[in-house]
Amino acid sequence: MDYKLEQYVENTLRRFAELDISEKAVIFPLVSDLHTDFSDKDPCEPGERYSLNVLELLHRADTHFKFDFFADCGDVGLELPGRKTRSEASQLLELYAKVHHQSDKPAIICMGNHDYCHGLVTPAEFGNLMNVPNVHKGYDFTFGENASFGFYDLQDKQVRAIFLNTGNSAFHMDEREFEFLRNALKLPSEEWSIMLFMHICPHVKGSWDPEKKSNDSQLQLAQILSEYTGFGGIFCGDSHFSAEFDFGGLPGFITQGYGGATPSLVPSFARMTPFNSAGNMLAEIVVFDPVKRRINLLRMGAGGEEADRSWFNGAFVSHLS
Repeated sequence: MDYKLEQYVENTLRRFAELDISEKAVIFPLVSDLHTDFSDKDPCEPGERYSLNVLELLHRADTHFKFDFFADCGDVGLELPGRKTRSEASQLLELYAKVHHQSDKPAIICMGNHDYCHGLVTPAEFGNLMNVPNVHKGYDFTFGENASFGFYDLQDKQVRAIFLNTGNSAFHMDEREFEFLRNALKLPSEEWSIMLFMHICPHVKGSWDPEKKSNDSQLQLAQILSEYTGFGGIFCGDSHFSAEFDFGGLPGFITQGYGGATPSLVPSFARMTPFNSAGNMLAEIVVFDPVKRRINLLRMGAGGEEADRSWFNGAFVSHLS
């Protein structure tokens, strides 16, 4: 790994050390939209570069941050040129899963719209490759109809990490997934908190279309979450820019990831940091603290400290807002 990339870890670790963190804080790296290829054919073009190097670096950074798990909001990149057959899709998925599960720590991996790959992989196949290995490692995972959605209980920190499959079309969850979510929100006690991970942003603020309206799945999800009264947060990708939103009474964060976006399509409230992933990286170190009731996202790589953001006392704070 390039020495410069190691410096991004050190810079983020410095800011991390300055935070006042409780013993029940959940710490994890967040990535999304890696849109990876097997090698760097064009480092500046999404889908034509090897972007899994960010995962390799984050696994090394775990020595310093002591992550509770790794989180990925989806879009392996199967619908991009070069993955025309089922065997080609499987080869990329297997590599992706192998890099994510290279250590004994759990990894939560959401299914994105580009992971549906025109039917070359089913949600069940995706979940079996990406999320079932966590059970084999001995972690407390519960899955829905298949392992493309489920939850992970961090018993000692009393936090439930729920991951949803929202990648099919613009934003879609069927009734079986909604029912699973309703049951997942029935926590062991009132002291428990939740985190939700999904690919597509449930709020219309995640869209490139300023005229977009909420669809039925988004409205139903908002209604379900509005009945939850505890501490929690939402993390998603897909939009290829960074932004914050309130949804169903919970604070939400969109992480930019590695996908490209036409600047003219990026909403005025959002931020996008162009970067070359061959010489830079983009991840966020999340500190979800249910005791302090605070959420911090520290940018590792492109954008640096100026891209840090947080939620505390009902308000978002961003250096670039």
